[in-house]
Amino acid sequence: MTVNGTTVDLPYVYARRMPDPFEPKKTVLYVLAADRELSPSVRTEKNEVWSMSLDGKLNAIEFELSADGARWTLRTKLAGGISTSRSPNPFTLQITETKVTGTLALPEPATLGDHSYQFNIPVDTVIEKPIVEPPPTAADRAAAANSPVTKAFLAYVAALRRGDKEGILSAVDPEKAAMARESKEWTQILAMIQSMEPINIVVQKATVSGQDAVE
Repeated sequence: MTVNGTTVDLPYVYARRMPDPFEPKKTVLYVLAADRELSPSVRTEKNEVWSMSLDGKLNAIEFELSADGARWTLRTKLAGGISTSRSPNPFTLQITETKVTGTLALPEPATLGDHSYQFNIPVDTVIEKPIVEPPPTAADRAAAANSPVTKAFLAYVAALRRGDKEGILSAVDPEKAAMARESKEWTQILAMIQSMEPINIVVQKATVSGQDAVE
């Protein structure tokens, strides 16, 4: 991927089928090309991809492909979130039930606003099946009740509901906390986060994978 003259390799390619964001009754093939290896918990969550790109921890392109056309979004600090769609689908790929091969490429640089970009990504990857998590058991709930992960999460929720700025920022990524401390829009940011937080929260299961905690 080349954006505004800067080239970044995207050697890690993942694929899965998912509901079309605009027509949920239809299915699209979601292909993610990234500059780093991503765990299943990250690569199957578009919000995680978006968040990591905002933090400068990931350069990637997300593709949503169907018989009707193609959409792609560049996730990179080099140019923000450039998003484009074309119909018919301009890419030639061989797609089976289990695998996708071919090339995702723009033969000529494209422009959007002040940005120019181009990509040429070889694809030879398995189409991942959805991960079906078993429902939490009584043992899971009991373990979650005493988990440090749960206690930290609930402390964050309590701070959020109180509007306790330092309590909130002590529980998030240090880089995000530093940005929030310097922001003149903290009041608006807090109101937005509070509006998105569920009212009733019950932790059914707590797991830790690497540096990622999932409730």
